[in-house]
Amino acid sequence: MAANSSFTKSLFVGLWNVLNFSRKLFFNVIFIGLLIIIIISIATSGDDEIKVPKGGAFVLKLNGALVIEKQHSDPFDEFASEAFGGSDMPKEILVRNVVKALENAKQDKRIAALVLDLGRFSGGGLDKLRTVADAIEDFKTSEKPVIAMGDYYSQSQYYLAAHADKVYLNPEGGMLFDGYSRNRMYYKDAIEKLKVKTHVFKVGTFKSAIEPYLRNDMSDAAKEANEAWLSAYWTQYKTDVATARGIEMTDFDETVANFMPKFEAANGDLALYALQNGWVDELKTREAMRQEMFALVGESENGKGYKGITYD
Repeated sequence: MAANSSFTKSLFVGLWNVLNFSRKLFFNVIFIGLLIIIIISIATSGDDEIKVPKGGAFVLKLNGALVIEKQHSDPFDEFASEAFGGSDMPKEILVRNVVKALENAKQDKRIAALVLDLGRFSGGGLDKLRTVADAIEDFKTSEKPVIAMGDYYSQSQYYLAAHADKVYLNPEGGMLFDGYSRNRMYYKDAIEKLKVKTHVFKVGTFKSAIEPYLRNDMSDAAKEANEAWLSAYWTQYKTDVATARGIEMTDFDETVANFMPKFEAANGDLALYALQNGWVDELKTREAMRQEMFALVGESENGKGYKGITYD
């Protein structure tokens, strides 16, 4: 009986050792395989030669928002979002990378033109927009044409597009700007209903940081302060755009009295209004824009588009 018990025990111990060894071997093989793949990827990542077609266009396709430094993000979250087919994380574009890319394109003799594709550009602070716009103006000193093409231009998108030699807009598109504003949430009623006691210490009139906890609306002092810097911000935007387009500022920032007659003359068509006001140079469909680029730089090798290289 003791011999049978010893044999059974030895059998189970042996089976467990086999299973444990198999488990370790399985995971070690997977780990080593992944490690080899990562090492090969790192080793070969710098070997991919970027092919720049001679006489092609440099397409600046900004997909995201301009930033000076990228926000920290959890690598695991990034991996998981990519693995499951998408990411809700806002994409960020480093200003210095865009400027460097434009500098390289300016000096590259293979590049014949610059195309601004801003359809997915979500903007950035005016300081960042001005930095990229300056780089576009610097590119223009190479005497290579700069063309902006779009179905629609937002306020930030148009700021960059205005610095192009030619601005094309889809006849079915439009441009509508809201200017700059400041909006805040106010919690006074909510705080009182929740019976939360607040203790506020402040000196002076222009102390709006704590207003959301004390009021249900913006104070006159806060409105005055916000209007001062927002007006300066908007004036700078208008000045830059009007200068870049060679138009009067009054053609870009009109009163309702001046806007309505022009809008009616354009039959309520935002695209036609933009053309008649000098905001864009021509109204072109996507196919017309495509044919324009074929004539300028030629067709790509695969015949699916015009010749060029894309920065995105």
